[in-house]
Amino acid sequence: MKSAKLTKLFWSACSSGDLVQLQLLLESEQYRHFIDVNSKDDDGTTPLIYASCFGKLEVARLLLAAGAKTDCQDAVGWSALMWATNNNHEQLVKILLDSGASAQTKSSKGRTVFDFVHTDNQKMDDTEALDDNLFSNEFQWDKCMPDQMFVFNEADLGYILDTVITNIQLPMRSQLEICIPANVIFLSSRFAHYFSSQDLLNQVLDGAVERMTTAVKHNTRNIHVLAFWITNSTQLLHYLKKDLGLVVATATHQLALSEFISETYTALINDLERRMNKIIGPALLEHDEIPGMEEVNFADDWQRFFRRNNRRSARPQNMAISPQSITSLLSSTLFVLQSYDVHPTIIIQVLAQFFHYLSCELFNRILTNKKMLCRSKALQIRMNLSHIEDWIRANELPASLSSYLTPTTQLLQLLQCLTQLTDLVSFINTVKAFDVLNALQVKRCVVNYRHEVNEPRLPEEIEKYAMQLAEDTTSASSLSDASKQSLDQPATMRPNEDDGKAIMETRDSKFMLPFSVPTNSSSSERLLVPVIPEDWMDKLDKGQL
Repeated sequence: MKSAKLTKLFWSACSSGDLVQLQLLLESEQYRHFIDVNSKDDDGTTPLIYASCFGKLEVARLLLAAGAKTDCQDAVGWSALMWATNNNHEQLVKILLDSGASAQTKSSKGRTVFDFVHTDNQKMDDTEALDDNLFSNEFQWDKCMPDQMFVFNEADLGYILDTVITNIQLPMRSQLEICIPANVIFLSSRFAHYFSSQDLLNQVLDGAVERMTTAVKHNTRNIHVLAFWITNSTQLLHYLKKDLGLVVATATHQLALSEFISETYTALINDLERRMNKIIGPALLEHDEIPGMEEVNFADDWQRFFRRNNRRSARPQNMAISPQSITSLLSSTLFVLQSYDVHPTIIIQVLAQFFHYLSCELFNRILTNKKMLCRSKALQIRMNLSHIEDWIRANELPASLSSYLTPTTQLLQLLQCLTQLTDLVSFINTVKAFDVLNALQVKRCVVNYRHEVNEPRLPEEIEKYAMQLAEDTTSASSLSDASKQSLDQPATMRPNEDDGKAIMETRDSKFMLPFSVPTNSSSSERLLVPVIPEDWMDKLDKGQL
């Protein structure tokens, strides 16, 4: 038991580069007896092979002085000298050769160290490396290979996290770099978990989440930054869940990441709604898609006789804003999200929330403005809204997204046909077809409807029926709420839901639809394997041993 604990401490000191602890373990008679300096992990890697692979020069010196064997080989037959040669650690190569490392040792493929030496920066040919499964895309999720983690000194952790989070500059130079933060954080977490301590793992993930949160808080109106961190946080969460060792060790951090993703998603939605709110009115409610509609006269507008000659010139126009302004905002949003490889599931949820907000805002503005409650305006708005539906189809998005527009389209359809319903039976049958409109909304349309000149009036019996239906529905809802409260169950109000709760005229545009964090990776194959490009390795190499 004591030997196992000391060997674990020994490995931790080697991997973290803790020279003080390593020297104490190797030179103290109290501990040295229990430590096997040539012990191997599940992949046959010895501490010396590990140090040679990652260029830990001083660690290798201490190990060699303690009697570490130079020609031990790992699971694929690579020796410490092969790793040092392949990774261009020239000083380590010299030390190993001076310590008796054999240049004739053969790998499992029959190659010697001379096969790894090339005039082109002494780098091994990529195809040969793949043959040995050392840098293969077949990432090992059930164990930690030496080349599938990022080794760092604890003292450099702050610099590393600042480099890939705080000081990151957008846009990235290439698509391949989009998930650099997630990859670095995950590979650092692997090293901390498998070769160091839970404390270091906590430092990695706590520091990462804290910095990402700060980045988002400072950029709540920058869709590029929000999209970038949604992608990296979802990818990091996927990595942690897929790694068999980290999935258990990082349960708390996975929860923190899920909350961060939700908060970033909310910030993204708020920014989109803020931008859309500025153009909804002129783009969809005021834009004249149908020529001649501005000449319509209304029975209750007696002032029309005094301004008939200058109606067109006096009417405000905003030719720059149209339904295309909304679809352009949608297209640019979709482009940014896809450019940053935001998970497809999240993109659909963003669009769903977008259409929910758009529909609710249109619905409320129409219903609460008497000037909008007329046939001509309903025709005009319906035509404008059709551009949004066309955009959904043109981009081959799920047809279900159009369903969020249904309340508004039904309201507009009711206004278009209302004065054609000349008897109570036809009115009742028609209203039943508009199944997402409640009685209060129908009543407002009937009572406040604005008749055009020569348009037939609604029969009095229809008005009375609509008013009575609204009163009965409100009474029934109140009784239902009272019944629930008598059972000590507080009544909540969520507008326009047919669940026995309070019925309201307007729709809640601020209601957030259920949001779910994706449990799987993006469909983009290049994001499935966490890698760090060589130029980024150079950036992160600050004071490494």
